[in-house]
Order: sequence, then structure tokens, then C-alpha cells
Amino acid sequence: MTGIELTQGEYVIHADSDDWVDETMLEELYGKAKDENADIVICDFYSNTDTQQTLCKQQPSELKADIILRELFQ
Repeated sequence: MTGIELTQGEYVIHADSDDWVDETMLEELYGKAKDENADIVICDFYSNTDTQQTLCKQQPSELKADIILRELFQ
């Protein structure tokens, strides 16, 4: 059985073991999802190397779930 099949909550979040989540991130994403009655909420993220931190903007071409998922996870 996979994790997604075992979920019981209203929403799930995808976070890898090397991801860092700000202390208010989940609350902010949840609030946005509820305010907008959204199925998917995305946010920008930072990519870090030993010498540089880069802000990566999440900018899907359309606000449709299948397009967002394809563009963000291809």
C-alpha cells in the first residue's frame, strides 16, 4: 500500500526528506486552499547548493489540475 492510499486528511503535502518547510508554510497553504476552494495549492521554493541559493518560481501555464501536475512533476 502506498502513502497516498493511507491518507485520511482533507489535504496531503508532498515533501521530500531533503525539503525544508517553514514553520508557517502548511498553515498558509491550507488557508489559501480553503479561501480559494482549491484542489491544488503550490508555492515557490529555494534550491540550494554549497555556494548559492536560488528562488525557483512555480508558474504553470494554466490553472488546471492536470496541466499543473504535468508541468511541475515532469
